[in-house]
Amino acid sequence: MLTKIIEGQKYDCATAELLALREHRNYQSDFDWCHERLYRKKSGGYFLSGVGGPASQWARATGNGRIDGEDILAFTETEARAWVEAHANDCYEEIFGPVPE
Repeated sequence: MLTKIIEGQKYDCATAELLALREHRNYQSDFDWCHERLYRKKSGGYFLSGVGGPASQWARATGNGRIDGEDILAFTETEARAWVEAHANDCYEEIFGPVPE
């Protein structure tokens, strides 16, 4: 499991609560495949952990090309809400509570 320190804060997939996940193009032969997981830290912060192919946002540069990569991005609550709306809408109220009509 991935762990990263960002601006003095620890983001650890092993100890955080998994809230939602997204799997885009499950075949690793698709260069833009990616798997993303949204977490909430015990202290209440949010982060996104992702892994993906050479044409995904998770790719890493190597030499003169790009290869599969993985990383963690710290999220504000607003960013977490927007990510859930876009990629796991059916879980929104379960994660953030009821939304008025």
